[in-house]
Amino acid sequence: MNVKEIGNGGKKMKMINRKSTKEEVMESVRKNGKALAYASKALKADREVVMEAVKQNVDALQYASDELRNDKEIVLEAVRDDGWALRYASDELRNDKEIVLESMKNTHFAFQFASQELQGNREVVLEAVKQNGVGMKYASFDETLHSTIEEKEDIEALRKELDKLYR
Repeated sequence: MNVKEIGNGGKKMKMINRKSTKEEVMESVRKNGKALAYASKALKADREVVMEAVKQNVDALQYASDELRNDKEIVLEAVRDDGWALRYASDELRNDKEIVLESMKNTHFAFQFASQELQGNREVVLEAVKQNGVGMKYASFDETLHSTIEEKEDIEALRKELDKLYR
């Protein structure tokens, strides 16, 4: 057995390592998703193991293989539970409007992890502002977002006012 039992506030917990079997890792990530950090490279790339870890703790996504951090189903599972998980998603999925909008449903701060392109997308920016005006801080301003100079200047002024409030 490639696990070590450790005490945890009177409870016995099994620590895994890179030599642990899939069954041992599955047992461990069901109790603490972040245990994925200690799994082998192969198990960090195992879809079943990563999905189980993410269901237990969305922060486990940071330990998944690059390929699985680009898996839309796994990332959606994570951001539906906690929008902050968007920071662990691949660049490609940070540019996926569905993923970004879903992540913002439970925290407006997820907007800061969206791609620059989506930070300039009118629909996404409006959703971020609806959630909380702080989202303006991360918005990208270009011609695709704003139709007039006056509108851009008004939004820039709003951004400055919000910055003052949230410093």
